[in-house]
Amino acid sequence: MFTRSLVSTLLLGATLALARIQPSRNPISSSTQCSSGSAQCCNSVASPGSANYAGIIQALSGFGPLKDFAGAAQGNAVPIGVSCNPLTGAAGASGSVCQSQAVCCDHTANGGSFGFNCIPLNFNL
Repeated sequence: MFTRSLVSTLLLGATLALARIQPSRNPISSSTQCSSGSAQCCNSVASPGSANYAGIIQALSGFGPLKDFAGAAQGNAVPIGVSCNPLTGAAGASGSVCQSQAVCCDHTANGGSFGFNCIPLNFNL
């Protein structure tokens, strides 16, 4: 009985921890800067090992100008942002509003449509 209770408690704790690290889909205004790279609003972010990551890498690899980008992303196993647009605006200003995923991307390609090593943007609210 004690083991069952302990396992249940551990599973609940792990579930709550995972729920906290998921990116928010709430509208967020850009009121902070990235410590590395540029602030982007991406329609989706594919993580290494996810089902759509391999498809994105394959699609990018077949498109001449983005072959190097795809190779670097795959070789470094970093998250890729898709359909990204820059977030602009300084703290206190009206700024941009991101309805999808606000992230910091180390590099962008194809006019910002794809982001390399995109991690969730932390906001000071």
